Amino acid sequence: MAGLAAPLYDLGGDMRARAERWDRQDRFLRERAESGAEAAPYTPNSVSRMLEPFGGGGKRQWPARCVADYYHLDRVTHGHRIP
Repeated sequence: MAGLAAPLYDLGGDMRARAERWDRQDRFLRERAESGAEAAPYTPNSVSRMLEPFGGGGKRQWPARCVADYYHLDRVTHGHRIP
């Protein structure tokens, strides 16, 4: 169990940072959808190999479709920085 202590300790901080970035991005995407936008950029916030849109070098597009549906957008594009 001691071998898992360090990775789990770091994961907590990583998840906290990811949550903060996700909250900013969530607000941005909601604002874009409410303003009538059809598309908006989504920047992956990968932590611990969690599935993200545009993963696998852009080969896995289906998560991007789910994100677009969730925010009532026609599509999300691959963003390169958190809003």
